[in-house]
Amino acid sequence: MLPSTSTLKVTPVPVMAKAVDKTTPCLVVAIDIGSFASGYAWLWRWAYEETPLAVQTNPHWQHGSRVSQKTLTALLLKPDKTIAAFGYVAIEKLCTLEQNHKDHEDWYFFQGFKMTLHRKKECVDFNQTIEDYKGRHLPASFVFGCVITYFKEHALSHFKVNNADYRDYRESETKWVVTIPAIWTDSAKSIMREAARQANIRDSNLTIALEPECAAIYCQKLPHGQFLVTAKNLDKKYAFEPGSTVMVVDMGGGTVDITTVEVNADSSLKHVHKSGGGAWGGMRVNDEVFNMLLGVFGHEIFDVFQVKNKMDFIDMQMDVETQKRQVGPHNEQEYFRVQISQELVLLFKQIKGEKFKEVLEASGLSFMNSRLYIPIQKVFAFFNIVIKDICEFITDILEQMQLIHQVTAVVVVGGFANSNYVTDAIRDNLASRSIPVIRPDDAELSILKGAVLFGHNEAIVTSRIMPRTYGVACTMEYDKKRHNKDLTFRDGGKVWANTVFRKHVTIGQSVTCGEWIVDKDYYPADANQTVATIYMFSSDKTDPSHTTDEGCIFIGQFDVDFPPRDDERNVNRAVSVSMRFGGTEIEVKATNTTTGKTYFKYLKM
Repeated sequence: MLPSTSTLKVTPVPVMAKAVDKTTPCLVVAIDIGSFASGYAWLWRWAYEETPLAVQTNPHWQHGSRVSQKTLTALLLKPDKTIAAFGYVAIEKLCTLEQNHKDHEDWYFFQGFKMTLHRKKECVDFNQTIEDYKGRHLPASFVFGCVITYFKEHALSHFKVNNADYRDYRESETKWVVTIPAIWTDSAKSIMREAARQANIRDSNLTIALEPECAAIYCQKLPHGQFLVTAKNLDKKYAFEPGSTVMVVDMGGGTVDITTVEVNADSSLKHVHKSGGGAWGGMRVNDEVFNMLLGVFGHEIFDVFQVKNKMDFIDMQMDVETQKRQVGPHNEQEYFRVQISQELVLLFKQIKGEKFKEVLEASGLSFMNSRLYIPIQKVFAFFNIVIKDICEFITDILEQMQLIHQVTAVVVVGGFANSNYVTDAIRDNLASRSIPVIRPDDAELSILKGAVLFGHNEAIVTSRIMPRTYGVACTMEYDKKRHNKDLTFRDGGKVWANTVFRKHVTIGQSVTCGEWIVDKDYYPADANQTVATIYMFSSDKTDPSHTTDEGCIFIGQFDVDFPPRDDERNVNRAVSVSMRFGGTEIEVKATNTTTGKTYFKYLKM
């Protein structure tokens, strides 16, 4: 429930305090939950110190003849909500539920649910739910928690069987890194932290990492030859040399996430523009292909096919994904070929009673040898819809930064970056600005591997740009030039403004990582008050007046005890509120200035 009144009064006291360094982990395990595929990677400390690029991934995810280093983001739960399977195995088990389990109707299945936590305008509520394939809902933190639990148990099992170093494994000395898009809201980040807690990962052992940032860290470790660009004097220049500015474009299945960093003299990174992006990931192309198929077959046929032939439908999805990655700007093939199950063709003939090939020809398509042939120009059009959004956003960032001639290179990573058609389109878009576009080897795994490197050295990122303005709701003496008169009241012969947004940090501000900003003292609104509730808000505006202003979002709260009133000593009872924004989440601590007692927490938003 949002506060209708403020419980705090104010006095500013600017101070800066350093944060305590985290213990160096013996092992780092990173988990990357993607819209289409997910996986995990790890690296022991001794290996990191000897060969940082020796990050290991699980190479045994298998579906039919396909083997990859990631598996499908698909979760199957038993009726009691325990984990039955994940990935390709979850799909295979789902297809046999009806034959093998009398209670098959009570099982839960979730696939491609990451985008549930992506919201452009609205705030993701902490009670956000995710819908399963039968329209039932479970809490998002629980569903993501199951995925993290699965990967954690899979990793520990793998270490025990295959790794002689497992005898050195200690939970307390292991850091778990969970990757998220940099454009996610604070609430979405908190849902992921709660999900990790449900996987029995303590806050002190968890790091939430930003995906494009991780990619930048990984690329820095790769051989310099992959990142040589032509300088203005036509000499070759290393894109990540100190003083360079690099834009990282992470193109995943669901979102495109852009972060721009400058390389410091010691090769650490600082953000120079707030991260941004949108829902322009590769799955939008897949969706366009399937929307076209729906137009041909009809919803009725497709719905029956998905229910009765789940495995065939998954195979079709996988085939579309594989074919999509092979589309190039100078594609010699005239057609985009999709394998079509004979069961789907039979359903079409049974339900529609029409000649299949004639219907396809009317739509400009053809069918031969169990494959649907789509003219490549139609598929190019699907790509172009997404590419237009990506290129326009990159251009907007460059113009906002006024760094068009200063960006050393644009680095594209993520699964969608494997498409030559997409990467070359971005190159063409930036050619007139003479900004090179580089796609590293292992582009799809760069986020996952970079997350492991980040876990071993979080100090490599020295500052970040604030995505929003953050502050505390409080009561202040009324200022007619600033405050809304409708939100005032009289007390003690003075006019007070209620629900005032007291700003701690401003959107677009650069904040040094690892530092507490201790700049505001708050006093009890009532002389007899023994507990103060700190209400935190964020805003998309530079200088909001009230927490009720448009663009303000309530993001969390926690209680702080005041000592009993002492009339004899006449001691001012105050709470000093400190915030640490430079990390990937908001950390808040409140210190009772009378007793010295400190309250510390990640906000549960």
